[in-house]
Formats: sequence, structure tokens, C-alpha cells
Amino acid sequence: MKKLLYQTNSLEKWLTVKKKLQDNGIEYFEKRKSNGKTGLFLLQLFTSSMATYGLNGEHESDYIIYVKEEDFERAKESIMKEI
Repeated sequence: MKKLLYQTNSLEKWLTVKKKLQDNGIEYFEKRKSNGKTGLFLLQLFTSSMATYGLNGEHESDYIIYVKEEDFERAKESIMKEI
């Protein structure tokens, strides 16, 4: 069973946490959730030749890291200094 370890919208923090888990030999599972605004960008681009996508944070994503339930405590301890 997988357990949620970390969730952020910062790519830099997500990469830092992943590196720490790798350094400690902890297997992890990652997921990225986009806000789904790519369609709006394409619509703006083709209808008005201008797109404002990304100017107001529309490009933000959630970065999620899961670990096995039995590794959760060790994983949590390994990333505590990083977050």
C-alpha cells in the first residue's frame, strides 16, 4: 500500500525531496497533477493570436510523492531537514 509523503507546487522542492529519498535508497512513486489549462492556452493562441497562459499562475502543477507504507517513517525522517 502506498502512502502520501509529500505534496507541493514547487518543482525545486519536489526534486530536492526525490534526491534525498534516492540518496537513502527509499523507493518512491511520483505523480504530477496539472491544472488542465493547456486547452485555454491553445484557444487563446488560435483565436486572438495572443495567449496569456502562464502570466497568472495557470501553469502551476502539484507534485506528489508516495512511498510504501512500511517505508513511510524512514522516508519522513530522511526529508525532514529538506522541507
